[in-house]
Amino acid sequence: MPLSFYVLNRGGILLYSQQVLSQDHLEQQLNPLLIAGFLSAIEQFAKEFVKQKLDIIEMGDYKLLFAYESDLEVVFSLVYQKCGDDQKYKYLLNVLKALFLEQFQNQFPKKSHNVSIYKKFDPYIELILNAFGIDNTIIRVEHFFCGYLGDLRDFQAKNELICPNCQKTLQDKGIDYRVIQ
Repeated sequence: MPLSFYVLNRGGILLYSQQVLSQDHLEQQLNPLLIAGFLSAIEQFAKEFVKQKLDIIEMGDYKLLFAYESDLEVVFSLVYQKCGDDQKYKYLLNVLKALFLEQFQNQFPKKSHNVSIYKKFDPYIELILNAFGIDNTIIRVEHFFCGYLGDLRDFQAKNELICPNCQKTLQDKGIDYRVIQ
């Protein structure tokens, strides 16, 4: 089952994202930066025109949950399939939010856009999802040319996969790279 967690600042900068997908859903995965822009636009639209914060949106087969930290101007979002237990996912979002804030509250960038520090949250995501009984297989990619191994989001750039180590575009699965679960 696809599940995604995003942390954005009010300026729409993606601070953290993690998408948990099965091999079957790999082709459906979108670039986290595109999703973050979409989530930010929806949230800003609601704030400006509806004059309230969003809690939940249903779109197609998915639900988008939102949680806020006003003091730090951070928006948290969890995306999951509609067939899931809403209360479970609301609780999951609040647990992820609380732990993320506990880990990074003193490190939120004021003027800097250095978001690499937030990758330290990856092991917590895996532990929390496991505790909630959610398949937490994070898709990893190995680039054969340079041997770099990282999670899929490290390779995502616009509408293609680019190796963060050597900057080469990955084109042919099985020839340029492999996907590991």
